Amino acid sequence: MILLEEDIHYAETPVMFKNRPFLFVFCLLLSLVGIGLIIFLIWFLKTKALKLTVTDKRVILREGLLRKNLTEIFIDDVKRVQSQQSFLQRFFNVGSVTVSSAATGYTEIYISGIPDPQKAKNFIIKQKNEKTFG
Repeated sequence: MILLEEDIHYAETPVMFKNRPFLFVFCLLLSLVGIGLIIFLIWFLKTKALKLTVTDKRVILREGLLRKNLTEIFIDDVKRVQSQQSFLQRFFNVGSVTVSSAATGYTEIYISGIPDPQKAKNFIIKQKNEKTFG
């Protein structure tokens, strides 16, 4: 849930084709037989069940369609932010983002297949620096 005094700067769900183009084409071919439609539906629901939101105050990962699991880290508590991209992901400008908090030091938020992961990472770092250094 986004608070009234928060501004959303990044909100994305994982993408299907750009993240796994070979699996996408394979599912298209399997759709001719019928089983590909089932795989597509499951894959589609899994991607829509995840959402990364970055506001000026928090990083939020929402998981689930029927039951919800929210993981949030306040920008002040962010210890480390990483973005990863394979060669093919760089070509399509998708990748993964990992966020660790100062409280645990372990990865608390991980999401793969999101568009422009560097934008999310850069914004989190920018907000952290603004809060730390004024």
